Amino acid sequence: MKLSPQILVPRLSARASGYARDYFTKHLKAAVENVPADCEGVRAALQAPCFSAQVFFGLYAFARAGAERARYGRIAASLLKGGRSFTGEAAFMEAFRAACKSDEVGVNERLNAGALQQGYRMHFGVGCTKGWLFQLGERMAKTGQVRPAYLELLAIRGIGPKIAAFVCRDLAWIFGCEQRLPAIERLLLQPVDTWIRQIAVLLWPEFAPVEDRGVDFLIAAQIVSATEELGQSGVAFNQGSWYFGSHGVRQSRMLETALRELQDHPTYRAMMHNARRHATTARRHLLQ
Repeated sequence: MKLSPQILVPRLSARASGYARDYFTKHLKAAVENVPADCEGVRAALQAPCFSAQVFFGLYAFARAGAERARYGRIAASLLKGGRSFTGEAAFMEAFRAACKSDEVGVNERLNAGALQQGYRMHFGVGCTKGWLFQLGERMAKTGQVRPAYLELLAIRGIGPKIAAFVCRDLAWIFGCEQRLPAIERLLLQPVDTWIRQIAVLLWPEFAPVEDRGVDFLIAAQIVSATEELGQSGVAFNQGSWYFGSHGVRQSRMLETALRELQDHPTYRAMMHNARRHATTARRHLLQ
């Protein structure tokens, strides 16, 4: 029996609550002193440059292979705890070097210096009165455009397309504006990593022959189209699929089997009933 996107897209989307609970909130607790209870609270807290900077460094700036294991995000975010400030990005970079040395972690300046110094400048430079992430999310919600935020993130040395889409995806979630965005803009809310790519190949086998040939933008387009057709959130599908793979399956060779088990789960009707029942209040409780 083939894997059915009609069944699995809603079921994977329902796993977004796991992403919020076991990844987003966990990393938020490691980055900031006081964790808001819901998306509305996070949105309000992001107005503070220090909170926004801690979230940027703690959750996103180092979301790449190797950097997370080195705990660069936690190290950078911890430098700003208690509202600590620096005379500028050079001083912040020097403090990061010292903290890495204390933790016996290599600084890797070639890959990290851009995100650290430019990220610091975007939050604390001249004229910065609101958190940079708040500004990006607020502008996205007001204009219905993701591209300006996406390109601003890409301008940070060390931030590539996947991380830029990762940030934009979560900002659309936090600001609750996904459904007001045109489909062409929602493409930029789809970070495609190995888990998303492998799941897409299994759900839509036409991608299999070109899985590793730079077709991530087509995978993003397929996700946006399929979720819209099925009345699902593309953001929730992306978050839930990544969570299902990275926190549930963990081994690529087991992914197809795990998807078949999810598809054949006998309590599907109950799962969908509960998902619909909680749909209107889920945004307020995702972070609890």
